Order: sequence, then C-alpha cells, then structure tokens
Amino acid sequence: MELFPTEFPQGEENIQPNEAEAVHTPVHDSPQLEHPIANVSAASLPPDSGAGTPEQDLPLRGKAATHGLTAEEKKERQKQQNRRAAERSRNKKREEVTALEMTVNNIQEENNRLRARLAALVSVKPDATPPDAVSVSSSSIDVATISRLQGELAACKATLLDRELELGHLNTPAADIQAGADETRRTLVSRTATLQEAQSEVRALNTVINELRTEHDNLNRRREIVTRELELRRSLQGSPGEATALSADHSRASGVERTLLELRGLVDGVIKTWEQSSMIPSRPEDPNTRSVEATDADS
Repeated sequence: MELFPTEFPQGEENIQPNEAEAVHTPVHDSPQLEHPIANVSAASLPPDSGAGTPEQDLPLRGKAATHGLTAEEKKERQKQQNRRAAERSRNKKREEVTALEMTVNNIQEENNRLRARLAALVSVKPDATPPDAVSVSSSSIDVATISRLQGELAACKATLLDRELELGHLNTPAADIQAGADETRRTLVSRTATLQEAQSEVRALNTVINELRTEHDNLNRRREIVTRELELRRSLQGSPGEATALSADHSRASGVERTLLELRGLVDGVIKTWEQSSMIPSRPEDPNTRSVEATDADS
C-alpha cells in the first residue's frame, strides 16, 4: 500500500524530473534493520514537520483534490506534496540511523559489561590466562588460535590412543604372568629348603671349627710349658747334687709328655678325618712336634 500517490490527474501538466525524484519512497529492505531497536522513544526521534494534520495524513485524491484550483495553485500544491514526501523520507532515514546508533550503543554497553565481568572472574582466579583483547569494531576470526587449538586436540587424541594401546598390551598377558609367578614361587620354595639345610650344616661346621681352634690353642700353651721344662732340664744336667731331683722331674715330664702326645695324636686323627672328607684344607706338619718327639727319643 502506497503512503501517498505518485500520479495525479492534472490534465496535460507534467511533473518535473527533480520533483519526481523527491517523491521516491525508500524501500526498507536493508540488512541493517535486522538488529533489534531497543528503547526508542518519541522524544528521541526528530519532529515531523508534516505530521499530525488530517489533510497531510489523508490527502484528497483524483479530481476532488484539484477541483476549483488554477494551474499555478496545482503546481504549488504538487510542490508542497513533494516537499512533505521528501521530509518524510528524510525523517525515516533519521529514525533508522538513530535506531542503529542506539543498537550500537547497547552492544557496546553489553560488551563493556561482559568485559568487566570477565575481569572480575580473572581477578578471582589469577592463574587463568585472560583472553587477548579484541577491539569492538573488529569482527575477524583468529585463525592462528583456532589452528593451535585444533593441533592440541589432535595431539591429545593421539596420546589417548597410545595409552589405550599400552593398556591393552598390559592386560593381555595376565594369564602368562600368573603362570610364571606360580612357577617362580615353587622354585623359591624348593631352593629355600635346600638353603636351610646348607645353613644348618654351616652352623654345625662352625661349631666344630671353633672347638678345634680351642684345642689347638690349649696344645700350644702346653707345648710352651713343656719346652720351658726341657730347657730347664738341659741347663741342670751338669750339676751332680741334683740327680735325684732330675730323675723325679724326668718321671713327671715323661708323664706329661705322654699325655701331650696322646692329645696330639687325637687332634691329628680328627684333622686327618676332615682332610679326607675335604671339608677343611690340609694342615702342614708342626716342626715343634718333631722336636718334642726327638727329645723324648733321646731321653
């Protein structure tokens, strides 16, 4: 429906080209009008010079509009109608621009409010990295950030796949591990029994070795005593008044020597038995034993 007529029956009179262009009504199909118009009041809009009168709102049409008018009056009336149409067009454009400005202001206020809220959240969590500041007029997409995020996502997926494969390899040979553990347990039990027997034998051998060392020490002490007595006897053989004492000492010494020889033979027999069983290394002959035997043979 047209807001005002573009053609008037005026007989042979024509409208000038510049006046016809002023009559053109703008088509409101701009994509900028898709934004919501918020808080648009009548006070914020510019006043319409030709609005509010019944003659302008409901103009006469046809012959009734030009009845009783001269040619000059008709031209003047047409000019006034064209001016009012142009004024209406300008007012509508002003309203559109004002609505767009208010929409932009609302968007900027909302953006500032969201940025203030983001700053408050970042202050609560200082470890979080705040996003890069983007200007209000900029509407470009950060391709580098999106590429980096896609790369990180692909790396995480690859890592997750590797972990799943490792977990699958670990879960597969569970039966073989259990069987190997049982076999190892039986082997350890058998070796533990053998080890306990060997440890008991070692303790028994250590006891025998300690006894032999004690006997060896006692024999060494007795040998020293006999050696001192023999030296004393040799030093007293040249004195004639001590023959009786020497005979008594000789009888006592012979008894002690026989006892020592018996003990020595017993120890040698035990040592030979151990040598034959290869439990301890062979012991060399003691030269002091030879000297004692030679002394007994001389006496």
